[in-house]
Amino acid sequence: MEDDGMDIEEEVEAVLWGSPGPSTSWINTLASRADSAPWDQSPTPPRALFRSTTGKGVAFTQEDTNFLMRFLKYRESQGRVDMVQFWKDVAAKAPHHSYDRDLPPPLPDKKMRYSREDDILLAKFFYEKREGTSDKLFQAFACQHPHHPWKGWQEHHQIHKAKIDHLIELLTMGQDIDGEP
Repeated sequence: MEDDGMDIEEEVEAVLWGSPGPSTSWINTLASRADSAPWDQSPTPPRALFRSTTGKGVAFTQEDTNFLMRFLKYRESQGRVDMVQFWKDVAAKAPHHSYDRDLPPPLPDKKMRYSREDDILLAKFFYEKREGTSDKLFQAFACQHPHHPWKGWQEHHQIHKAKIDHLIELLTMGQDIDGEP
């Protein structure tokens, strides 16, 4: 392979992030650099997952790159380097990096107003003393109640804290807050 000025990390990034379609021989050359030891069995993808800094899924790590290159080297040693099937198999073995994975529910198309029911949900959530940072608490809350984004829940709570705290106080006194005010 001729040197195009890219180091191995740049080449792998190009493969992983969909730069213009590399040829099979180019990928095979990358795979041969990844590990020269023969593989008797298919490698296992990494188990540790890290959230992408862009917030769009799971981040690629060096371990992911190593897995990808080892898996390609393994397939090459088996005499099977059909790239279409290879990428389908990668998606099956590491679904956390597949576009076919289950994605979180999409945000509503239209902004919804916050209701008394939303205030009650927040009051019941914070009635139980919870540990964690504000961001983590509201992210967990938004997973349970995805009809508003977590940041919106957080801002609504800050703006309407007195009202929500009053509802928490009513819960503490054993009153039912689910009915009309």
